[in-house]
Amino acid sequence: MARKMVCEWGMSDKIGPQTVGEHEEEVFLGREWGHTQYVSDDMSRLVDSEIKSLIDDARQRCTELLTSHLETLHAVAQALLERETITGDDIDLIMHGKPLPPFGADDFRIEQEESVSASSSVDPQITAPEREDADGSDGQQPPSGDDR
Repeated sequence: MARKMVCEWGMSDKIGPQTVGEHEEEVFLGREWGHTQYVSDDMSRLVDSEIKSLIDDARQRCTELLTSHLETLHAVAQALLERETITGDDIDLIMHGKPLPPFGADDFRIEQEESVSASSSVDPQITAPEREDADGSDGQQPPSGDDR
């Protein structure tokens, strides 16, 4: 990535907005073996120096960010150890110092909503006595005084 930044995208102050070298392709049938160098040795050294500088700067910035946000890093690590996966919303909560919802609370809520919606739907083909059976009653009329 750093090589592309320097050689193809012109993201180097020392080299400027120019393409350096040829566009590199994957090695196929020995194409790289017959490679002809179109860049001087001085330019190659400058490119290597710029690539190294980009990588060193990125490493230093990464170390500073992780060090300055060490508590957040540990909170994310702890959440991952407890849950194995976390969402972007979970990370937002952690970044703002808020507690995560109980583990599996979203899964329970979804299952609960599904069971409520499934029990509340009525099949139009079920007759009235069958609906009473579905509600828990036996569907029979109360006995009259003569049915002993």
